Amino acid sequence: MVRANAIENLEACLMLTQSSCKVPDPLVPELKVKIINLSQYLQHGGGLKK
Repeated sequence: MVRANAIENLEACLMLTQSSCKVPDPLVPELKVKIINLSQYLQHGGGLKK
């Protein structure tokens, strides 16, 4: 549940801004970054599984 909420929050941020967003702590180990922009997120495969 925490992971699903973190993904939803990150994706919402990325859709609302052209700059970068802070990666929620539960997703940092998976994405291996603390700040990410939409382009980088899409390069990671976009749409993390909830």
